[in-house]
Amino acid sequence: LSSSSAASDVYKRQVQEAFVKNPRFSLRQIVVNTEGSLTPQRIVRTTGLTEGQNLLTINLREVRERIEQLPEVRTATIARNYDGRLTIEVQQRHPVAWLECQKLKLEPMRSGHGWLVDEEGVAIPCEVVIKEYLALPVIEIENLNQVTPGVPVQSMQFEAALKLLSEMSRR
Repeated sequence: LSSSSAASDVYKRQVQEAFVKNPRFSLRQIVVNTEGSLTPQRIVRTTGLTEGQNLLTINLREVRERIEQLPEVRTATIARNYDGRLTIEVQQRHPVAWLECQKLKLEPMRSGHGWLVDEEGVAIPCEVVIKEYLALPVIEIENLNQVTPGVPVQSMQFEAALKLLSEMSRR
């Protein structure tokens, strides 16, 4: 038993030296490919990754899930190459309208107070108003109980308005 345990310890040390401590497998660069208001810097911060971290110990599923928690993100994919690079592809939600609700104090076209929605009705808090957002229509809903970031707005009135907006843009 002790010779088996000693062999196991030697094997563990060899794996540590060959892979875990090997600088060849260190994270040196994170490349983010995306289009939209969500910046690559914010995406990188959300990952929680740091330079020098071992690529083999990074759980890509967990990193993807962290990114997809951002309300602006529809999907994310991550790939690592063993030259020290992690590539993150992020498909962002594209707002189609502002949401206005006096009851919840949701005000269109105001940074920090405005909420946008995409074509699926998913709520996106607006941290910064950019030029493209100023031309978006406003959907005013009187009786919303809540709006949750990254979750579709639940209201028959809202769904009808979104459907009408979609029909108008198609024509």
